[in-house]
Amino acid sequence: MRELINANRMQGLTLVELLVAATLSVLLLLGAIAVFIGSKESFNVGEDISRVQQNIRFTSARIFNDVSMAGYVGCAPFVSTGNSSVPDMLPDTLGDFSQAIIGGEAVGPNNSDSLTVHFAHVESAVPYDDSSGAYSDGKIGFRANSASDSLREDDILVMSDCSNAMIVKLLSTPTLASTELDHTGKNNVQSDDLFGNESPAYIYKMDGVTYQLDTSPPDSDGKYVSRLMATRLDDMANPQLILDGVEDFQVEYGIDANGDSVAERYADWDEVVAGNHQQRLVSARITIVVNSGKPQADTLGRVTDSTKSMVKSTTFTVALRNFMGS
Repeated sequence: MRELINANRMQGLTLVELLVAATLSVLLLLGAIAVFIGSKESFNVGEDISRVQQNIRFTSARIFNDVSMAGYVGCAPFVSTGNSSVPDMLPDTLGDFSQAIIGGEAVGPNNSDSLTVHFAHVESAVPYDDSSGAYSDGKIGFRANSASDSLREDDILVMSDCSNAMIVKLLSTPTLASTELDHTGKNNVQSDDLFGNESPAYIYKMDGVTYQLDTSPPDSDGKYVSRLMATRLDDMANPQLILDGVEDFQVEYGIDANGDSVAERYADWDEVVAGNHQQRLVSARITIVVNSGKPQADTLGRVTDSTKSMVKSTTFTVALRNFMGS
């Protein structure tokens, strides 16, 4: 009898108990997996949102720096450069140096705008040499400095004092043996008109940039990425990628209607041109819409599904302090 009792006490788990234990283990494992997946998705969403916000800050600062320089040509007002003597100038493009600001209304993907600005590089200033008197027939005297070493043939220059300015094209690379620049402004502005006052005169290297949207070619899954591109004056054949995932780029222009340097209203570029307000612009209001930059099934690279929360929009205003209209 004692041997039988001991034998019963040594029996293992029953099949039912094993099934219950296995079921509980599977449920616990599924719960842990669900928590892990949820945590991973939350992390990815948070990372995407953080990336979008960081990209917005980067892009806004980049655009702000360029647009705030629009119209800078030394201490002269840009409006005085209207008779640009740059050959083969294409109107209303990056090659149109008669305008400090050129807009484009609904010219890109998703009816996005474009924005072109022209300005001189402050650090490129080369002093005008009035002692040589070399200005007629497309030549102008200059005093060499470290900035003059960077001047090259076909560079676009602005010759400026505090009263007048003229944008020209450099016809040859300066040499150490010469103190004259050959340029395209032959007999365009007389020496006493351009540099006739007592304010200092300088020669600057011009720059320009066009911001506009583009859409990448589809990948193997037929998905696209919307992107913001910048085409710079010194490399117009190779637009530079600024940021993937910019879905929209809109620009409105602040118009000073009464001469107090404050925008009374904002309008799109078509309205600016129709009202002949190009010389009354005092600010630009820019809106960009940014997603995480991942390929999207939408042909314009826009987020259209449940991850729409990863799309952020920001609007900022840039004062055009260097653009002095008439």
